[in-house]
Amino acid sequence: MDLRDKSGKWKGQWFQPPYKGTMSCVLHFAQGEISGGGSDASGVFKMDGSYDQFSNEVAITKSYPSLFVIYRGKWDGALISGGSKIYGPHGFFDEGEFELWPENEEMALEHLIYEAEQPLLARV
Repeated sequence: MDLRDKSGKWKGQWFQPPYKGTMSCVLHFAQGEISGGGSDASGVFKMDGSYDQFSNEVAITKSYPSLFVIYRGKWDGALISGGSKIYGPHGFFDEGEFELWPENEEMALEHLIYEAEQPLLARV
């Protein structure tokens, strides 16, 4: 599915062993460009980037007042995942991995899991 159809609320998680965290954001996808912002435990951030609708490659810069994170990943039709590099006032200082997914699809998946866990009714 094309990212152009996925503008709206997104959720995500990042991993920088041994640390991990979650984030919430609103992303807008149009004409190969990504814009938006959100928040996580580190504070409020802005997101800007680009995507290629043919290769599904995604590049996003997540900017805080005192540092920024560069995400490079790929959209697989369900989520964007890949690697991250964190830069502060003195340059590069850490790296890790990330995942981002549309919030409405998370709710749909939770509903499907709930239904699958319900006992089947016996047919009379």
